[in-house]
Amino acid sequence: MIQIYLNAIETSEQKSIFEIMYYEYKDIMFAKARSILSDTQLAEDAVHTAFLRVAESFEKIENKLISTNQRALIISNKKIKDFCPNIGAYLIIVVRNVCFRILNEDKQKRTIYTDKDDFIGAQTSAISGDENIEDLCSSNETIEAIADAIRQLGDTYRDALHLHIVLGMDASEIAEALNCSYENARKRIQRGRKKLQELLSND
Repeated sequence: MIQIYLNAIETSEQKSIFEIMYYEYKDIMFAKARSILSDTQLAEDAVHTAFLRVAESFEKIENKLISTNQRALIISNKKIKDFCPNIGAYLIIVVRNVCFRILNEDKQKRTIYTDKDDFIGAQTSAISGDENIEDLCSSNETIEAIADAIRQLGDTYRDALHLHIVLGMDASEIAEALNCSYENARKRIQRGRKKLQELLSND
């Protein structure tokens, strides 16, 4: 199965990193998909679709989320979670959105998974480009507090805001990750930021 994904990736370094990522996260992603879909086969399909989507855009993802130093550490240690936890957050968001799309297409009555993801420790990134949100925070506020507030949002805004604020992705990159239009991604960011600001103001 993994060869299908590797065929979509160009360089040997990228293939090595993707392979390490695949084996480290495939079971985690399957467990997440299974908890949402309550169906083993659908969960496997969701994980496959998610990895395929990631493989097709892996160069962009790698450039955005994995630094040069991290790449060397990942390859030499054959581990990715310890050196780049943001990848885990990204993969969970992608597979979650694939699952919700499957549920929508299937149109069957299922219980949608609604608990608050921990994003696998991805709260270590710095916020960039959100002065309005930063202005609401005291000098003692940390990225963990922002991430906690993001987790209180609904799925639609939570995923877009986490990708935008915590992982530093722009609307076009978010549209690609969530498989939606640029305009849709832009609106999710805009409306999500407003809701986030309200949450932070209340706090």
